[in-house]
Amino acid sequence: AYAAWMRGNLHLEVENWSAACEDYGIALAICRAFGSSDAMTLEAKDLFSARAEHAIDPVLKYCQYELKEGGAEEADILELMREQQAYAEEAVTSSLLSAKLEGIVGERLKEAAHAGDMDIIEWRGKSVPVSERIIACGVELLKVNEMMIGFDEYVQGGSNQNDNKFTALLSAHDEAIDIVESDLQKFKDMASGTQVNARKSEQEALLGHVKFCKLKCLMKRNEHMVQKLREADAEGSDKEESHLKRTEQITHLYDILLQYARDIADLPGGEEDDEFDAEARAHLLRVDSLRCYYIGCLYAINKKFIEARAVYDHAISLAVQAADELNACEVDEEFVDSMVALEREITGAKCRVEADTYLASLLGDASKEGTSSRRSLLQRINDFDGGEPGNPLLAHVPPQLESLSVKPSFLDVVKDSIEKDIEKTATEVDASQASGKGLLGWLRG
Repeated sequence: AYAAWMRGNLHLEVENWSAACEDYGIALAICRAFGSSDAMTLEAKDLFSARAEHAIDPVLKYCQYELKEGGAEEADILELMREQQAYAEEAVTSSLLSAKLEGIVGERLKEAAHAGDMDIIEWRGKSVPVSERIIACGVELLKVNEMMIGFDEYVQGGSNQNDNKFTALLSAHDEAIDIVESDLQKFKDMASGTQVNARKSEQEALLGHVKFCKLKCLMKRNEHMVQKLREADAEGSDKEESHLKRTEQITHLYDILLQYARDIADLPGGEEDDEFDAEARAHLLRVDSLRCYYIGCLYAINKKFIEARAVYDHAISLAVQAADELNACEVDEEFVDSMVALEREITGAKCRVEADTYLASLLGDASKEGTSSRRSLLQRINDFDGGEPGNPLLAHVPPQLESLSVKPSFLDVVKDSIEKDIEKTATEVDASQASGKGLLGWLRG
């Protein structure tokens, strides 16, 4: 290829366009053959492809243009191109080049055999190669929805043996993640190119797939724990402390599940608007609605009815949105049904809070609601508070000062305004000092 390239340069200098086209064509065909060969390393493939497309091909087209401008017929140029292509194919398939390629292929096959066989997985629309050393870690990476054999049994815990198996499964995922991250770092250290970027994208997709498998295991285990606590809570208990403790535990587990759902939604290796992303966002809304519901339950247990009512309203909006998003995705109907059931459950809890608020106002227990009978009508308009009997307060005269929470954007505006005033003052001071210089300024003091 280099010899043909140099001969083409020589013919180009003496303006022998026909011979230059022939030699450049040979060099172009050989470089393209190396650029598309699996026997070469990624960096070598990028080097030969770039050399062919950006260095040789433009000069070849220039020589063909000069041939046409020199009076050559279009048919003659096409015939010359066919001849050079046939000669180039013969050169590529010659015994010498074939022997070199076979030797390189043999070395690459030895390296692949030493590293392990390759399998393919489908992840978010990409075909990703997986080495055997990753699969050997104990994680089945070929199917997204299948974990290890017996996973559904020991994910439920309940015994030391199942807990040990689950811990071993998580360790296997961590080992696989370490392997993929180390391979990804190798590609990041390489020079950027078409082949290198493609393999880097594949490794990022594989990393996202392995992390998804691990997060799915963790979510399934925690959701099973939540289900057990919810069943125990539904059975009821005479002790209010037990109910409060279980509600706190459920809320804490949903905090963890919400973080896992966010991690899944932010996984690399896919497009932002693909089906996986839509389903991940839908499950994020589902978990968030359940978390908000139990936060509202905690407020209700602690007699903070105003806060509970506000959180319940937010939980209902999240549940409705989650049901719509899940219904649009290809998920099990049980997820959609669970959101519909949750909406009914939150509505019932909200009604109980309304009743508790009214009863608290009748009993005059202002400390439980944090209210006062001397509140104005505007302050108690959403509460079951008719004001002080015989003397209800309609409005404070003069109006009372109320503290408002300031948004960060307001503080940014104030900061920018102060900085502008400081700059303006500094400019005026500099201008005043500059005008005071000189003999008249010295005499004026």
